[in-house]
Amino acid sequence: MTTSERRKKILATLEQNKVPVSAGVLAEKFSVSRQVIVGDVALLRAEGFEIQSTPRGYVIPAKEEAELQGFVGKIVCQHKPEETEIELYTIVDKGGEVLDVSVEHPLYGLLSGSLRIRTRSDIENFMADFKKGQTKMLATLTDGIHIHTIKCPDYSTFEEIKKELNGLGILYS
Repeated sequence: MTTSERRKKILATLEQNKVPVSAGVLAEKFSVSRQVIVGDVALLRAEGFEIQSTPRGYVIPAKEEAELQGFVGKIVCQHKPEETEIELYTIVDKGGEVLDVSVEHPLYGLLSGSLRIRTRSDIENFMADFKKGQTKMLATLTDGIHIHTIKCPDYSTFEEIKKELNGLGILYS
C-alpha cells in the first residue's frame, strides 16, 4: 500500500466512525507506527480535511445535521484541577456534551482542545489518561479560568447546567 492509499483509507476510516479512533488503532490497522499515523493526519489536515484530535483519538466533526439539533453555548469556569471531575459529571449528568475547552493565553491567544465528552465513561477515561500522563490541564495556564463549549438538547438544559455549576462555585462570574 502506498502512503497516498493509506491516507485515503485513514480518511475513510474516520468518516465511517462517529466516535474517535486512536492513532494506535489506526497504526495497527495499517501496520505502521503511531508516529506515521500522526504524520499522515497532519498531512491530511494540510490538504484541508477537518480532522480533530480528542483525548480518545481522531474524529471528523459531524456536519450540519448534528449542528442543527439542540443548543450549543459557552460557559466560563474557574476551579482547581481536582474539581474537574465534578465539573464534567455535572455537565454530563444534566444532559450536556462538553465539546471542547479553551483558555485565553496572554502570549498565544486562544488555545483550545477538543474533548467531546458525553458520558460518565468518557469522563473516567479522560481523567485516567490525565492522571497517568503526568500532565497539566490547560486551565492551569490561566489560574483555572477556562471556557467550555457545551452542546445540549435545548436552551433550558444549558441554563440548568449553568445554574448547577454556579451553585458549586465552578462558574466564573
